[in-house]
Formats: sequence, structure tokens, C-alpha cells
Amino acid sequence: KSQNELSLQNQLTLEKIYSDNENLYAEIDVNSSTYKLKAGDQFAKIYQVQAINEDSIVLLKGDEIITIYMKEIYYD
Repeated sequence: KSQNELSLQNQLTLEKIYSDNENLYAEIDVNSSTYKLKAGDQFAKIYQVQAINEDSIVLLKGDEIITIYMKEIYYD
């Protein structure tokens, strides 16, 4: 892919998952912004958190389901 195509993509990285004894939270980087999220949260205008697991996060983008694993760099 050309550099121009890459710059149009979102780069998502699951940085960490933690809990407060009741809920699981995820920190995810989108391009250079960091979001602290819990299940149900919407972020970056187009994503919604479906579920947070011990080592992954499941996102909904429209009808598309995206699973990102810890420290994985996902290009969307």
C-alpha cells in the first residue's frame, strides 16, 4: 500500500486492560489519541465497545465486529 492509503487508515492499539473489581476497562490508542473505555462506550466517532475480555477488546463498527488483542496494531 502507498503511504497515502496508510494515512487514511485508523491505527488502533490495545494498550492495556484493567479492572476496578466491578468492571473491566480498556485503554486503546487510535492514531495518537488514547481512550479509556468500558463496555458500551463509543469512541473515535465510529466505534463502540461490545466487550472487554482479559486479553482482547471487541468493537462494533457499523455492522462489522472487530477483535483486537493486547499490544496488537490493527489497521482499519
